[in-house]
Amino acid sequence: MGIFSLFSVLLLVSSYSPTTACPAECNCFGFNGEWIADCARKALTSVTYADFDSNTTEIHMQYNFIESLPEDAFATVPNLKHLYLQSNRIASLPQNIFQNLGELRTLRLNANKISDIGTGRFQNLAKLQLLYIHNNDLKEVLDDAFDGLVAVEQISVAMNPNLASIGEAAFYNLATIKMIDISGSALTMLYSLWFTGPGIQPSINPEKIYMYDIDTLICDEQLETFLQWMNRPTNLRRAFGRATMVCGQPENLKGRSVTVVDPARHYTVAGDCPAECSCFNSGASYIADCSSRGLTEIPSNFAPETTEIFLQNNQIQTVSPYNFLHLTKLEYLFLHQNAIDLVDLNAFSGPVGLKQLTLNNNNISAITVGVFNNLMTLEILNLNHNKLTRIQANYFPSMTSLVQFSANGNSISRVLAGSFDSMVSLKYFGMAQNNLEELPDGIWGNSGNLYFIDVSENSLNSLPAIPSSVSVFEARDCSILSLSPGSFQTAGNLETLELSNNRIYRIEDNTFAGATRLQTLRLDNNALESIENNYFIDATSLVTLDLSDNAKLTHLSDYAFSGQRYNLQRLYLNDCAMSTTNGRAFNSLEHPNLYVQLAGNPWNCDCGLEDFSDVLRSSLATDAPKCQNPESENGKPITDVDYVLACSDPETIDPDPASDQTALIISLTIVLAVLVFGVVMLIVLRQSKKRKAIGNGHRSSADRGAHSNDQYVSDEKGLTGL
Repeated sequence: MGIFSLFSVLLLVSSYSPTTACPAECNCFGFNGEWIADCARKALTSVTYADFDSNTTEIHMQYNFIESLPEDAFATVPNLKHLYLQSNRIASLPQNIFQNLGELRTLRLNANKISDIGTGRFQNLAKLQLLYIHNNDLKEVLDDAFDGLVAVEQISVAMNPNLASIGEAAFYNLATIKMIDISGSALTMLYSLWFTGPGIQPSINPEKIYMYDIDTLICDEQLETFLQWMNRPTNLRRAFGRATMVCGQPENLKGRSVTVVDPARHYTVAGDCPAECSCFNSGASYIADCSSRGLTEIPSNFAPETTEIFLQNNQIQTVSPYNFLHLTKLEYLFLHQNAIDLVDLNAFSGPVGLKQLTLNNNNISAITVGVFNNLMTLEILNLNHNKLTRIQANYFPSMTSLVQFSANGNSISRVLAGSFDSMVSLKYFGMAQNNLEELPDGIWGNSGNLYFIDVSENSLNSLPAIPSSVSVFEARDCSILSLSPGSFQTAGNLETLELSNNRIYRIEDNTFAGATRLQTLRLDNNALESIENNYFIDATSLVTLDLSDNAKLTHLSDYAFSGQRYNLQRLYLNDCAMSTTNGRAFNSLEHPNLYVQLAGNPWNCDCGLEDFSDVLRSSLATDAPKCQNPESENGKPITDVDYVLACSDPETIDPDPASDQTALIISLTIVLAVLVFGVVMLIVLRQSKKRKAIGNGHRSSADRGAHSNDQYVSDEKGLTGL
């Protein structure tokens, strides 16, 4: 501070030297034309008030231990302008304690223990501008508590935690008021009458009204009237703290900020029902049926005990914020088949016990992040047939109770990793009829109870890994090309696998090694060309195997179904491209109820089908497959074909009847020739035998003649020798 300024202060102070009229406990001095008694922070329990100089204009007694004040405490200071009594232990104010303070501008009584200000205590304070009574123990402020304060600008009764009532007329005569603070009280009612006055009374227009941290309000029609007044168009600034004004009653609105409460909508009583609806009790449920009423918005006046609301089949376009705020007992909310394209972030704030929410068949294209955050008890969420294009990881952060999730029939092309991590209770998952090309690895990793998954009618070209808990997995009408073991490594509980209408042409070795409980496998309408021995070798529990309508399937390996020897009961091979088989693939199947469908194939009933025909005739129950070829056998059951003829040398078979007659004549001719030849041979043989017999007779005579001849020869030889 400069020398000149310091000199000025010293001169000013010296011109107001203290007199003997100053309490011994205080410091008294003059400043800027005022006479100040500073008794603050002196550990005082009382003061000899008669010792104050009559010219005193300002008394500081804050931060002491004063517990009570005598009624004449300030009788000797009629010129007092500013009185500071805050932060003591004052419990009560005598009725006439301020009656001589007609010049008082500031009165600070805050931070004491005052429980009652009664009526008329400030009656004579016509010049008072600032009255602070906050942080005390007030219970009520009566209608005429502030009578006489014709110049007051600021009043604070804030931080009185037991202040439950302020009279309707408490403020409305305070024409000069600029600031009112009732924050931190226990008020149950707020009144616009405070400011507007009854009848023709002039209204007041405070610049600021502070109402922070009030959590005991009755959120009824009276509050609505007050809030309408507070929100009316005005150039005045009103910082009235709506964000921390909270309902204490009724029970179904308890804890709700008045920023979200619409008393006209939310304050209802038992038995209430919207005019547009029909309401009735059913057991312990109170049901509001508003379906098919041509509604364009959600009606109001639902009773607080409502447990079910039916709003389907209307023309509702928007689910506005806080429509159901007061319905803490609501469990079932049906909003399907409307025209909803916008669901507000706070649309479902309130029904903390909601179990089922249906939003299917609407026009929802995006989910507002956070809209489902409060639905921790939700068990069923139906978003089918909307216009969703993606699922983000933060859409469902707290759905730990969700059992069924379905978003079928949207346009979802992308699902981000972690999207369903919170769904630890999930059992049914449906995302069929979308545009998915892939699903992130481990997308169902936290859903240990999941048993049914349907991702049919997407653009998937490979099958994702199937969780260990899943019993039924459907991926019909996709673009899957092949099956590999990776999809089934953890599929130990899989019982039904639906893969109809894909493009599967290949099944890798050991594909089903992990699916030891698989009972039903549908592979109809795919692109399989053959069934190899190792395709299903590990699927030993199969009961039903559907391979029908594989338009390229022509071949069954001999041991194609050897892994299904004892369990397979239904085998569908109808409407494929098989024309021939040796039937050995069926020889290993032994279940007594086995039934095989084979119709609709282009069976070629030639010699190559003879063994298969024998299999069909033996014990195989089928749908009686029929021949397509050759033309002569077309339509004939395979088992009715004469395979002896079919297996003859084709060159000996002439289908021309004339040729058949010729062949018969030739055959007879040959037979006749053989017979004639036989007869001739028989005659020749007999004749031969006769000649032989005659010859034998001659031989005997000759023998005898020969002896004579021999002798004759001998004689001749002798004669000759002679």
